[in-house]
Amino acid sequence: MKRHIQIGVAVLFAAVVVQANAAGPGHRVSAVPPEDQLAPFTNPIPTITKAQRLASPVGEQVYQKWCARCHEPGTGAHPGTQMLSLSRGEEVSVIKANDSLDQDYIIDVVRNGLGMMPAFRHTEISNTELTALADLLGMKIEE
Repeated sequence: MKRHIQIGVAVLFAAVVVQANAAGPGHRVSAVPPEDQLAPFTNPIPTITKAQRLASPVGEQVYQKWCARCHEPGTGAHPGTQMLSLSRGEEVSVIKANDSLDQDYIIDVVRNGLGMMPAFRHTEISNTELTALADLLGMKIEE
């Protein structure tokens, strides 16, 4: 078994060396393109009405199934709202009413957890469902 591991490591090392040498002398192999070739990143938060927000059934269903028990208004039985109220302030403690949440931030927190909030696996909230949830929570609301 030990011999197999040593052979595997040697093959992997050889593959890395071959790939690095394939670019030629003085060239670095990189998966990241040069900065001047990167497209500018823009991710504006769309503005929708409350009616449009409520018409998003997938995001709302995910919210009700996984988020509501901790993040609904009222600090008594909702630990997420209570912790956000203590740490960030009352005005941003209810995540559905907080219009300053960034969609990428929502995705990161749901997948990785934050503080007492657990991370949610892909088997619990799919990428499609997570995108719908981020769309629901990460939109600026017009009255």
